[in-house]
Amino acid sequence: MQKTGYSEEAYAANDGGIAMVMGELMLAHFRRIYRAFDGDLMQAMIIAEIAHYNVQDLVRGGHFSNEDIATYVAANRLKPVNTLSLSQSCGIPRETLRRKLRVLTDAGLIVKTEDGNLEVTALCLQRFGPDFNKALLNDILTCNARLEGLLHDNAS
Repeated sequence: MQKTGYSEEAYAANDGGIAMVMGELMLAHFRRIYRAFDGDLMQAMIIAEIAHYNVQDLVRGGHFSNEDIATYVAANRLKPVNTLSLSQSCGIPRETLRRKLRVLTDAGLIVKTEDGNLEVTALCLQRFGPDFNKALLNDILTCNARLEGLLHDNAS
């Protein structure tokens, strides 16, 4: 099992470098999201909230494989979210949220069910799936290695 802790001394000795490395990670991810959503970061946040709400029962289980996810989706077990709950969790006024939801629906990234709830679509999962996630994963692993180096240099 990998150690996830760090010493306060190592952090204090490198907090500036650590902040820069983490900032680079976040900036690269925000740029990627900004481009993917034509500059509308709020749309990205809304889709993320809907997607995480839709699969929260699966995610609570801890370990889940691609097969687990496919079975979960095929069984139509996505947990829908309504506009009020989404507005509260995102902190976005309902009218603003409704306008953003219209854009996302028109783009085919979310659907509104017959009972008025929201779910992400297969197109959304495809568009922001493996390639998008691989880029982020590579950035995270690079960031982790750099952070480990900063924290390890002063651990002794």
